[in-house]
Amino acid sequence: MTKSKLPLLIVLVAVAAFAVARFSDGRGAEGESLEWGTCSVLFEMSEKFQCATLRVPLDHSDPDGPTISLSLVRLPASGERKGVLLTNPGGPGASGISFLRDFGADLADEVDLSAFDIVGFDPRGVGASAPVTCYSDDELDEWMYLDDTPDNSAEQALFDKWDTDDRDVCPEKYGDDLRYFSTESAARDMDLVRAAMGVETVSYLGISYGTHLGGVYASLFPNRIQAMMLDGGYDRESDSIEEDYLTQARGFEESFDRWALWCQEQAASCAFRSADVRGAWVDLYDRLDRDSLSGENGRTANHVVLRAATIAALYSKQTWPFLGDAVADADAGDATKILLLADALNGRNPDGTYRNDRTAQRVILCSSGLGRTNPPDPAALVATLRRVAPWFSMGVEVDDFEDIECEPRYGDGKVFPVRYSGAAPVVVVGGLRDPATPFRWSEELAARLGDAARLVPVDADGHSHIITSSCVNQVASALFNSGELPAADKKC
Repeated sequence: MTKSKLPLLIVLVAVAAFAVARFSDGRGAEGESLEWGTCSVLFEMSEKFQCATLRVPLDHSDPDGPTISLSLVRLPASGERKGVLLTNPGGPGASGISFLRDFGADLADEVDLSAFDIVGFDPRGVGASAPVTCYSDDELDEWMYLDDTPDNSAEQALFDKWDTDDRDVCPEKYGDDLRYFSTESAARDMDLVRAAMGVETVSYLGISYGTHLGGVYASLFPNRIQAMMLDGGYDRESDSIEEDYLTQARGFEESFDRWALWCQEQAASCAFRSADVRGAWVDLYDRLDRDSLSGENGRTANHVVLRAATIAALYSKQTWPFLGDAVADADAGDATKILLLADALNGRNPDGTYRNDRTAQRVILCSSGLGRTNPPDPAALVATLRRVAPWFSMGVEVDDFEDIECEPRYGDGKVFPVRYSGAAPVVVVGGLRDPATPFRWSEELAARLGDAARLVPVDADGHSHIITSSCVNQVASALFNSGELPAADKKC
């Protein structure tokens, strides 16, 4: 694991429990059909869903070389099919299978997409599609909430253990194969999914990091798109190293301040009551830094858990009341709810096993040229972080920016340039108060996609707005069902 107190780039949109799945046999390639069958899974899935697997080249430049297996799920169209809608919920590292299981019915009903085969897939390296697993569950449990400001001998011993062996073990396990888990490779996989489904064009719904995946697909295969919606635009192509660190820092800082103000003003809805919620949260953070709370099954919750829980809840305004409950409980000595929120963000299941969300996220970011790099002037960056995002950067020190670059085995470190030359309609949805993918990224992504793209701002808090916004749902329905772009001045 790399050394940094700064959270990884956090663009997860769907945090849902994922279990290992078994799928019906199927093999697809250019010109072949998928064999859809009954899903056999360890979590409950409606009989409406069908599952399949698709073999794809590990290295797309060597189609006759080694292959990996992608796992897919679909909600079949009702009546005459209008087309195929591929979906990706972001991350990178989020399971497309879990997303469709949890939200497929909402897409069919509330967004009026029942005439489409709605397809979810775990991208390569994720979930049930050749998952990258570099650390054991015990190792993840040991390091996930490491106290980086040790206050006793036990914390100091654990910190020293981490500090002397903080290497990234993924290159040791996967070697040069890591470069094949890139966004470009996943986009090329998508086109093999399209071909295996027997259609000339596909529609696509991408959320968060899934907007970058969609942009790369559109750049590679501009004539294979029927319609595309990209919700919560993610675009770091032109960001400087400093902008990379500061953009989300500002977004989450502003979102935390809005939650704190809401909590002060909505006493009936927020259990964490205080005349100064921000100050009370910081006081709790400092207390948990000194003395961790005891939780169930021998677990403890420290200030790192509180921070992760808070970030998790800032993704949606709907979870603001639960954050108030969780922080109030922690203030009273009960760590249950902040552990629940933090674990959801970090892919920990209730039984102590981990999904591979976080590991896959780093691998995909590094192999896609999106991994973080060492800033040229760490001291200046820390000073700026503390000025523009004092809450988000609490505890960050200059030496946290040492040795965080991705190793050469992940690839050349270049971001795939998004440039769309097709004519199919594209809508980019950008939240004006989105903490994870701030609106600037949506603006820049829409500009890269050219004249066929339309930007729709959403005047709301939270990250991504499909399903939760009736206005966005209407835009999506018109786009996918009729190929209609919204008016140039459309806002939600």
